[in-house]
Amino acid sequence: MEKRKAYAYYEERSGRELQVEMGKRLNFPSHLHGELELFLVQSGCVCVGIDGEFRELKAGELAVVFPNTVHSYQCREADSRYMMAVCGTSLLGDYFPSLTQCRPRRPYLCGKALDPDVLYALHSLTAAGVPGRTATFPARCSI
Repeated sequence: MEKRKAYAYYEERSGRELQVEMGKRLNFPSHLHGELELFLVQSGCVCVGIDGEFRELKAGELAVVFPNTVHSYQCREADSRYMMAVCGTSLLGDYFPSLTQCRPRRPYLCGKALDPDVLYALHSLTAAGVPGRTATFPARCSI
């Protein structure tokens, strides 16, 4: 993994407790926000930067971005597709303090490290969606 200095902006995401998105060819500059973010590469290759460390993720690999962590995305292949879930703080419950004070050594899950239930949950949340469209769930909803 390559380490680079990253300059970022703060993304205000208030009012959206759970946002699920499917799309293709994602290029997004360094930014941070107070929510937890899960990013799954469905096809192709995406370079994901987390806290200045960059890694190329391929199909079936997931990045976990903790709250207030600088991160970015750069598409490496034209056919790259992704799924993303951004979880507001109220959904994190008692885990919120730990998630804001700690950082994983390896924020990427690949192969056997990625439980099939995670893939099932992401696919279920996006089942009604259309690629390139975003589904937003209010704070009180039944999923």
